[in-house]
Amino acid sequence: MVNWWVGAITGFVHGMLLLTAFFPLLPYLHPRVASQYDGPDVVKRLEPPGFLGLHYGYRTPAVALLAQTLYGVMLGIGFS
Repeated sequence: MVNWWVGAITGFVHGMLLLTAFFPLLPYLHPRVASQYDGPDVVKRLEPPGFLGLHYGYRTPAVALLAQTLYGVMLGIGFS
């Protein structure tokens, strides 16, 4: 049986996977995100996300984890 806390744990783990595994791969998957090794270019690009997305602001990891956890809670409540 799924409870809200199972959804919260699942959402938190999903958020950690996004921050630690997906964000570092983003420059290699999306053409508009520059890698840390790219120099100036004519095409405008987003800066690389950096470790845990910290180049996008120091609140990025906290907000991403909070949003994923709350989404997991909502799914857990919905499936119970």
